[in-house]
Formats: sequence, C-alpha cells, structure tokens
Amino acid sequence: MALSKSILKASLKSALLAETPDPTLAQKQSAERIAEKMADAVNKFVRSATVVTVGNATTQTSAPGGIT
Repeated sequence: MALSKSILKASLKSALLAETPDPTLAQKQSAERIAEKMADAVNKFVRSATVVTVGNATTQTSAPGGIT
C-alpha cells in the first residue's frame, strides 16, 4: 500500500486531539500544524529509503512469504 500523506496527517491530528479534552480553536489549529509537519517528516523519511534487490531481472525473488 502506498503512503497516503493526507490519511497519515488526519490520523496524527486525531491522535493529538484525543489527548486534549475539549480542545480550543487554537489547540485544534496547533494540532493541524503539528500533524502536517509530522506527516511531511514521515513522508520524506519513507521516500528516502533505498530498496536493494538480489539477482537480475529473470532471477529476482521476493521476501519469504511474499511482499504485502
């Protein structure tokens, strides 16, 4: 499954707000900004990964159990 930055951001924002009972407008706006920054950081980290394979185009195999 591809990384969905918008879903990640929404999940992070939800987690932040769940820890703040009855958040004010300022707290909601802060959670939005923090979630955006965290989603950007995770997205950048994931996209910087290097995938290494073994073999050539005809002999490549997936990880044991397959790739999901």
